[in-house]
Amino acid sequence: MIEPEKSIGYLKPLLLMFNTIMLAIIFNIMNFERVNNLDYENYKVNFELNWNQFESGFEFISNIAKYFGLSFDTFWIVVLGLELILLCLLYRSSLLILIAMPNMLFLSQGLLGTQVRFGLAVTFFLFLYSLVYKSKWRFLYLLIPILFHNALVIFYSISFYASYIVDYKEKLIQKSNLIKVIVYVISVLILSTLLEFGLRGLGYEYYVGTKYQQGKSIQSTLYLLVSLLFVTYFLFIHRLDTNVSYLKQYDLASQFLYFSFFILIFSIIFIDSSIISGRLTLVYTLLEPFVAYWLMKTFKKQITKWSFLLIYLIFCYSKLITLEIR
Repeated sequence: MIEPEKSIGYLKPLLLMFNTIMLAIIFNIMNFERVNNLDYENYKVNFELNWNQFESGFEFISNIAKYFGLSFDTFWIVVLGLELILLCLLYRSSLLILIAMPNMLFLSQGLLGTQVRFGLAVTFFLFLYSLVYKSKWRFLYLLIPILFHNALVIFYSISFYASYIVDYKEKLIQKSNLIKVIVYVISVLILSTLLEFGLRGLGYEYYVGTKYQQGKSIQSTLYLLVSLLFVTYFLFIHRLDTNVSYLKQYDLASQFLYFSFFILIFSIIFIDSSIISGRLTLVYTLLEPFVAYWLMKTFKKQITKWSFLLIYLIFCYSKLITLEIR
């Protein structure tokens, strides 16, 4: 049986202070020089000339900013702040925020600092998912973040499968779960043959035939494959301890473990499309802290727990080697 979380007593204020300082640093890195930000000018022109070329959800908050007379620079800072706030609400505990910090740093000038529309949509989606994944109306609630970026249709579909179809409380090897996973893989393989049609349908025809439809690097491919091996192994030994209902974060981590598994499969099958596979990988990066948390709460033997956790985190944080801060 899983032990309840122990209080870290006097370390809590220190951890809170450290996380606050680190979040301030990450925010500053997210808000880097405008001339180095590839998307900044597009968002600025859209805002100032009222082009309204983006999704209705993003334009809605943009219009609120205009109503209160905010400049675009102020609006930009508000959006960056919202992303960080949503991530803190997603991770909730100081421990999870601490584990997530290197990944947040890794994403600071990409997903969070440049692709702000997608970043805001994804952080909102994952936060909302963490609140409603047990609700019978979750399929309706999770439609809301799609208003901020239509690429979330993919994540909505994956989340539907992860929360409605498979039993996240049981092992992957359980017969009913295994059959459903096989059906999922076959379905995604079929879907991959309709890639060009799907891009045009979502309004991304300008990506067809470009560098964004080229495969990912060998390093990125290996990262995805090893990540899938980790998560698959964890799901083979996974079984949620239903007696520990008070560990809500562990229950959520178990749900996100299956969600990560399906994201990784989708990303690997679509490896030849960097625009799709890349975005899926970014979302998995946000879920890695939950996988680490699941590890901490699953293994009973201390040496097994800390060995797996150390190996997994070293692997996860290895991507920081490629980080270039502008």
